Amino acid sequence: MADARGVIAVDKMGTKVLFLDPSTYETQVVIDGFPRTVEQAIALDVLMEERGVLAVVEIVVPDEELVRRLSHRRAVEGRVDDDAAVVRERLSVYHRSTRPVIDFYRARHTLITVNGHASAEEVTERITSAALNYCAT
Repeated sequence: MADARGVIAVDKMGTKVLFLDPSTYETQVVIDGFPRTVEQAIALDVLMEERGVLAVVEIVVPDEELVRRLSHRRAVEGRVDDDAAVVRERLSVYHRSTRPVIDFYRARHTLITVNGHASAEEVTERITSAALNYCAT
């Protein structure tokens, strides 16, 4: 949800997309890249209020590793928005807007932090294990 300059989509648009038809959700749902603001987090909490356990997973990867990964994707897929300078700007915006969301969920004790500096398979295993442990408590 970013343009070629690294500008991330606006708050209300993301919330509208998420709330298209919540009645179709099963008992478990994974939402990638959302919420990005505290306002979206509050809206998500309201939606999830009566649906059971809410666990928010933060996947932590060093910025330079993300720049490296996305530069590789740019070379393979030809994506304009994966230019190193644009990626760094997107990361800057992400950190500024997401830190309050991370703090919000940490204070609510619903945040799971996972080290994402590994292979996709290892990160998937870490997320699955952490989520299962969280939901078992």
